[in-house]
Amino acid sequence: MLRFPNQFQDDALAQTLYAVVANALNIDPAGVNEDSGLDATLNWDSLRQVILITEIERAYDVEFDLDTINKATSVRSIREMLSQKGVQAD
Repeated sequence: MLRFPNQFQDDALAQTLYAVVANALNIDPAGVNEDSGLDATLNWDSLRQVILITEIERAYDVEFDLDTINKATSVRSIREMLSQKGVQAD
């Protein structure tokens, strides 16, 4: 069963985003937060980056161009990217 950080229990998008990140990186969702990213999160490497973006595109029915993908280096930046695509990320 997936577990989520307490501060986001009522935020369905955060739960979904955190779940997608955790599943793509094969880590515990409790360890995912807005600051989780390429330089600071276990298993978040270039290969998992591709997997993560693919899973996010699938989960939210969006597509990102290469420049945007290269900027997706944290959960916070991914949330901003989703917002730019019209996905409410607050």
